[in-house]
Amino acid sequence: MPVHNRGKLVREAIEDIVTQDFLDFEIICVDDGSDEDEVLSVLSEYKDRYSFIKVIRMGSQNGAARARNKGIDNATGEYVLFVDSDDRFDKELLKITYDVAVDEKADVCLFGYRQLDVRTGLIQARGLYRELIDDKDRNEHFFVDIFMNPCKLFRRKFLLENKVRFQDIKSSNDYAFVIISLVMANGISLAGNGRPLFTYRLGLDDQISKRRDCRNVFKAYTFAKDFLEKHEKNTPFLSLQQLAKLMLSGIYEIKREGTVYRDKLYLEIRQELIKEKPVFETESLNIIRDYFIDHANDMKWIELTGDFFTQLKNNEVELMNELQEYNPLIIWGNGKRSYALQKLLKEKDINLSVCETGDRNVGNYTEMGYLIVSTKDVLDAFGLIIASTEEVFRCVNEEDSNKHRIINLSFYCPLG
Repeated sequence: MPVHNRGKLVREAIEDIVTQDFLDFEIICVDDGSDEDEVLSVLSEYKDRYSFIKVIRMGSQNGAARARNKGIDNATGEYVLFVDSDDRFDKELLKITYDVAVDEKADVCLFGYRQLDVRTGLIQARGLYRELIDDKDRNEHFFVDIFMNPCKLFRRKFLLENKVRFQDIKSSNDYAFVIISLVMANGISLAGNGRPLFTYRLGLDDQISKRRDCRNVFKAYTFAKDFLEKHEKNTPFLSLQQLAKLMLSGIYEIKREGTVYRDKLYLEIRQELIKEKPVFETESLNIIRDYFIDHANDMKWIELTGDFFTQLKNNEVELMNELQEYNPLIIWGNGKRSYALQKLLKEKDINLSVCETGDRNVGNYTEMGYLIVSTKDVLDAFGLIIASTEEVFRCVNEEDSNKHRIINLSFYCPLG
């Protein structure tokens, strides 16, 4: 666990771990140059209280990558789990992941997570699908859908033998680590059927991910490609994923930064896309690629990123033509894109049912007042299924034996 200040959050994170159902573990807290008395006091308190807690002090601030690498060097267990000091962890996290990893002899164990936006209080569950884990091709979808946060369980011997380390860059230092591990792993397991087992906080004032430089993302993928090619791993999909991440991360930075930086970054991304001419399997990525290339002198479209309702309104005629022939209408997923569609259909007094992967909240109603039904009912019925995301679109297509007409909603609001 890399630690830098924020004592209250550090206490919550450590407390979540020391109260786990699993008993045989150690906690290594690597203090990365904290200068707040509170966090130093918290670390000393827990180190004195529990013999299985180690505290390593780095002196000056060196960054999360070096802190995590220091943790690997000092770990003694069979498996290592990388956690951040601003996250929260379910009580059964260690037991579930360890039992599955040992049973399946896995080098890496994955699981879902929840995303908590501390600014709004909104919590979104991000599950994983068995079909994704079993996909041997590791195509562009794999690294779109896998959360790059390193909160995953890794066999320590696997990391040491393959010399997998965190890249020493200021941001995105976990990208190459996760990519390399998942490509090199002989076995990847899925714990808890992919359900969320920890909570990732989003929107904290001093969060590194808020200052992510998309050019560091590009560097991370280049590092991963070079590493894997040296180990004779076939990685053509990584070039596509590299460009996808460059686009998507770049959009947020262009929205956030000053005018001079915006123009320069926009042109850098555009030139890379023109040079490489990527063709993605994911249609919404092709749409964003075309936006970058065709709107060099007008970046107003970037301001629509995340505003799914306005994007849907802009594509309303085409969307409604697609929907009008079908009854019932069902949307699979209850996140931000789904909410935007529910709002649009509510204005038009159009009936809709909603379902969620994992059948959460069946029988309840969404914020917009639509009934949540079971996935079985949806797959058994006839009608139109509106998949709220690319990931849902692919998974529903695989599960749908009745061959419903399935619409990918992200085609109409791709800027997410």
